Amino acid sequence: MRVISGRYGGRKLHTPIGSQVRPTSDRVKEAVFNIIIGRLENAIVMDMFAGTGNLGIEALSRGAQKVVFVEQSQNSLRTIRANLAALEIAPQTYQLIAGDAFKVVARLKGTPEGFDLIFVDPPYDKGFAEKALSALAEADLVKPDGLVIVETATRETAPQSPYFELLRQSVYGDTTICFFCKAAESGV
Repeated sequence: MRVISGRYGGRKLHTPIGSQVRPTSDRVKEAVFNIIIGRLENAIVMDMFAGTGNLGIEALSRGAQKVVFVEQSQNSLRTIRANLAALEIAPQTYQLIAGDAFKVVARLKGTPEGFDLIFVDPPYDKGFAEKALSALAEADLVKPDGLVIVETATRETAPQSPYFELLRQSVYGDTTICFFCKAAESGV
């Protein structure tokens, strides 16, 4: 696993040893970032279920202003810290929040700046994708023109939400990526 492009392009990232973490593949990551490339400059980003920090680090590499990494696993948190340190990423450009993703999102409710991009890459087959969309809507963390990018297993039913509109869905082998924006009629 590596950083695909930008300031840290080509640099390798560590993964937790003996972990259940399933990092987004370089192929899928490259496809996603090619789609959102025009939204990255100075973006405020959340990497929810951050795992290795792979997606958030790619966003920083490509010009995001700040990334909030949310992760519960201590093993994964150590890996994210190691990746950030190895790349010498400036501490003012990220925040690492340890804890259950849904509880962290609830605590962030009322964050004045909101997020331009939110990556949601939860463990597969647990129904967390829809739960994450609901939590993000309840906390009102997505800017009006923001995107929520959700990764699921292709075998799973695509997440749905009355608060978000599905803009695009792409399948890459056993991975499905869904791009959501706020639904106009939701009032969110």
